[in-house]
Amino acid sequence: LMVSQKANFTRNMVPVVPYVAVLAGIGFNLISTTLTRSHTLRNRARVIAASVLLAGICAAAIAPLVKRDGDIVRAAAAVDSRDVLANWIKTGRPPEADLAIAGPLQAPPALFKISGVDAFDPVKQSAASLAQAGYDYIAVPSSLAPSLVAEFLTSTLSISGEVDQQRVPRSPAITIAKVDENRLPKAAEASPSVIDLLVDGETATLPCVNAREGHCWIQNRITTVTIHRASSSPKSAARLEVMSPWSDQRISITTKEGDHLTSMTLKEPGTWTPLTLPLSRDTSTLIITISQVHSPHSKLVGGDKRRLGIALRIGS
Repeated sequence: LMVSQKANFTRNMVPVVPYVAVLAGIGFNLISTTLTRSHTLRNRARVIAASVLLAGICAAAIAPLVKRDGDIVRAAAAVDSRDVLANWIKTGRPPEADLAIAGPLQAPPALFKISGVDAFDPVKQSAASLAQAGYDYIAVPSSLAPSLVAEFLTSTLSISGEVDQQRVPRSPAITIAKVDENRLPKAAEASPSVIDLLVDGETATLPCVNAREGHCWIQNRITTVTIHRASSSPKSAARLEVMSPWSDQRISITTKEGDHLTSMTLKEPGTWTPLTLPLSRDTSTLIITISQVHSPHSKLVGGDKRRLGIALRIGS
């Protein structure tokens, strides 16, 4: 059954070891008995040959174990690349910056207890989605470094190690890239975020509002607001309220063409503030850009694991 498995692990052979040891003991006893029978003692040469043969068998049996022990000692003494990564997180990373570490690195669990450090699945999450979700740095095995080739990323640090992919990573080579805030629109193009705003005369509605929370969350740095008009009568503005769980949250609103409409800074976290979205007859799309997206759980300030930027609701 073990031989037929697609994934073969050495530990699966552990149950066989006692039986192999018993057979080896029987064989050892048989050889020693045969070579040292009373009638063979008349021939000293045979006794010497028996001793040499038995010593060779013992040495051959022990040598692999000694070599493996040496390998284990050398591996334990070597500096693992993930230790270098941990040191950079503690001393080189800006304290408020968020870091996403690729799961295949199998980083020590203790790293994810540090504020702003999360794991991600490189198969399910792209560099663009991570940049949109508020991460400032992305760490991956160097074998996956081509996935970090993007206009909005710059290489920050390369940690030497094993480049080839390993089933169980041992000191893998690591590449760390930084998100360039000035090029975030490129990330938004690759990983767009869109919410709808329904306008009917003097009434505005946000379909994304969570019935339990009473508001909807913007969870990306750059979000497109698509405006749907239910009537031909223009509405000059949509009056909303905005709140952020993060202090000094900066908000900028522009047209699709990049023309600046309004901006504000939310100083106090958790405080609702009026926000007016200017609407003209031709306005069909607005772009909301925010400076911060974090997870309360990752930031060690709450249990919510969602990435949260700002909350929106219709103003009273």
